Amino acid sequence: MGNKNMGALNKKEMDKKKNIIIMIVVIVLLIAIAIVFTSRRKSETEEKQKVDFPKVIEKAETRVVFIGSSDKEKCKDCDKIKDYLDRKKINYLVYDVEDYSKKEYTAMLKSIEINPPDFEYPAVVYMKDGKLYANVINISDTSHLEEFIKTYNLENLK
Repeated sequence: MGNKNMGALNKKEMDKKKNIIIMIVVIVLLIAIAIVFTSRRKSETEEKQKVDFPKVIEKAETRVVFIGSSDKEKCKDCDKIKDYLDRKKINYLVYDVEDYSKKEYTAMLKSIEINPPDFEYPAVVYMKDGKLYANVINISDTSHLEEFIKTYNLENLK
């Protein structure tokens, strides 16, 4: 009789261990799914189409362009501003100053009629019919950007 009780206890202990293992596996799977979802969202943001300013100008396109730096030291608010644009579902292109030389960056600003010494990023530039229409520069909080988006109805720009 003592052996039957020992077998029952071992079975109960085994069932508890199985349940614990199942719970651990489920938790690990949920964490893995969350990581994949988060990294996919981040990569979608990072893979925003890069702007080709000569093409925008030549084809007289209407576009919203985010100008910033992927270097966190140079642009501490860039990710915050890009995330805000994404949450607002703004259709925008990206100009990352780290992808260009200083000479190319300066030439780009001049090509859209911005005086380089007057310009600071992060910035959002609204190009209408291939020409600079409006911009908001040195964005540190989203309230200025919110007003800019509303003023130019950028949420509806495709």
